[in-house]
Amino acid sequence: MKKKSQHILKIMASVAITVILCLATILPAASPVKAAAVPTGTLWGFGSMDTSNNPVLSLVGLSYVTSFDAGFDGHSLAVTTGGNVYAWGDNSYGQLGQGTSGSSSITAQNPVEVKGPNGVGYLSGVASVSAGNEWSVALKTDGTVWVWGNNSGGYLGIGTIGTGATQNVLTPVQVVNPSDSTGFLQHIVAVSAGFESTLALKNDGTVWSWGYNDWGQIGNGYVGSGSISATAVPTPVEVVGGAAGTQYLAGIKSICASNAYCVALTNGGNVYTWGCNTWNNLGTNQTSSQLYRSPSPVEVVGVGGTGHLSGIDQISSHGTHCLAFSASAGNVIYGWGSNYDGILGQSNTSIFYASPVQVYVIGAGSGSTTGDGGVMIGAGLSRTMIKLPNNSVIVYGEGFGTTTSGGVVFNIIGLNGVHDVSNMSAGSALYMMGPVRTATTTVVTSSQSPSNWGQDVTFTATVTPTGSYTPIGQVNFGLNSFSYRYALHNP
Repeated sequence: MKKKSQHILKIMASVAITVILCLATILPAASPVKAAAVPTGTLWGFGSMDTSNNPVLSLVGLSYVTSFDAGFDGHSLAVTTGGNVYAWGDNSYGQLGQGTSGSSSITAQNPVEVKGPNGVGYLSGVASVSAGNEWSVALKTDGTVWVWGNNSGGYLGIGTIGTGATQNVLTPVQVVNPSDSTGFLQHIVAVSAGFESTLALKNDGTVWSWGYNDWGQIGNGYVGSGSISATAVPTPVEVVGGAAGTQYLAGIKSICASNAYCVALTNGGNVYTWGCNTWNNLGTNQTSSQLYRSPSPVEVVGVGGTGHLSGIDQISSHGTHCLAFSASAGNVIYGWGSNYDGILGQSNTSIFYASPVQVYVIGAGSGSTTGDGGVMIGAGLSRTMIKLPNNSVIVYGEGFGTTTSGGVVFNIIGLNGVHDVSNMSAGSALYMMGPVRTATTTVVTSSQSPSNWGQDVTFTATVTPTGSYTPIGQVNFGLNSFSYRYALHNP
């Protein structure tokens, strides 16, 4: 039997290609082999890094980025295709996961790889990240959740409230769940870190929450008061289903932990909120004087305060306002809460909107009537970002002037032909966007079934990337293995 070997094919083509390989292979199987192509991405940002408010190629020097998030406190996170996590910005509470805290020379120009548990090696196998206020959250591909940074309000969900020397957790630790046989939270498909609390979405559509509960943002039907120990919820609890708190929230597909309140989107397209209502941001058509806070989820009403918002495909919230996008309603973006600096696209910037208003309508033919139609929304602390199907990005809010068109304050950032924006993060100080794309690669063996090692076999590799890109990379063949990797480049 011949010694195991590996063969590499260099690929340079456009959109979709077919390549025939004639190899002295050691793969005896003739069945199709399929794998998802590895996407790539570079980050663009504006805000605290760039006072001109023009997007710049990110200074962090990262590529092959698949997930990223900008936090409330000036730190950010990114995940690369290998499942590794990089962090940059403020490290006062150890939120960069370096085993240190306090004053740091680490800046946006110098990302650092997050260390592994107890500082050994590096954190790996990560699917996505979320940056909270002074702490960080990572969701692994195995459905477990890992956290590090400030734990003074039980923010990390590790069952303890940090004080003094134990306030900061400097390297990743796993979020617990005593009711699970493993002792840890698992089967998680999405995480969202807010200003004082964190949400986790399970694969069964239930929502779990932990952190500070002074406004009822944990969603367990109670509001903490008095000491930190009475207000903090340091162990994940399941979010209840309504004002009575007798059932649990279920059928959820998307979550947002925001500024002392939370938002959830159901599979059916309805929106629920809970927690603080200072900016009328719960969307119940009740002002803060009527509904100060809600410790249990309440359903967002429809436009004009009647009925309930429905047919929603996306939600976003990171500050004092919420956004929701509906393709079926005619590619409409709705918003409620604060309109400071025109972040809801309304000309009267002093009003809080207690029920949804129309923020923007995507032009006819610009998006599909189902799904997201190539639209993305991002509600940051002081700005609103809208990515259009033509890959331009509209920004409302602080620093973007007072030009109005039908009561809409906006500035179009010209990213057309530069980068295909497919993911955004609207933080408190930094706003990021990047071409985090997906693509499909299928490698199919021939009908030949070699009976001897070393016998020639012909393979056909077909690469079909998403969007108008040129795949550049390699296909690797080995004993009982297959891998594929390429970089997506704009032609």
